[in-house]
Amino acid sequence: MQPSDLEGVAYATADEVDGIRRSLDSFMKTQEQHNLSMENTLDKILGKLDKLSSREGTPIPEDKGSNMKGKPFTPTNLFILAPTSTPILPISMFLLILQELSVFMLLVMMGLSLLMR
Repeated sequence: MQPSDLEGVAYATADEVDGIRRSLDSFMKTQEQHNLSMENTLDKILGKLDKLSSREGTPIPEDKGSNMKGKPFTPTNLFILAPTSTPILPISMFLLILQELSVFMLLVMMGLSLLMR
């Protein structure tokens, strides 16, 4: 690097660095609250799906003209899940990765905004 190359480089002041740090801390807290809210919502949805899928013993109402009257009810599986070759990520791990990516993107955007000055 030549001394003339350093003339165009601008560095952040201590106040600017503190402002960036406060903004990042605030963003991370907001993001954590959002992630917890989303995780709770997903847990509620999973709970409702579990309740819906556990209704195997509930008989299906038959219509009046059915020829099944008097025959015993035999439950059948309506959905067949094929085994997956890749492991499924737990929701908490997915949310953690999402949070880290959002923090990384924020840092990239802040760095780009400093470079654009």
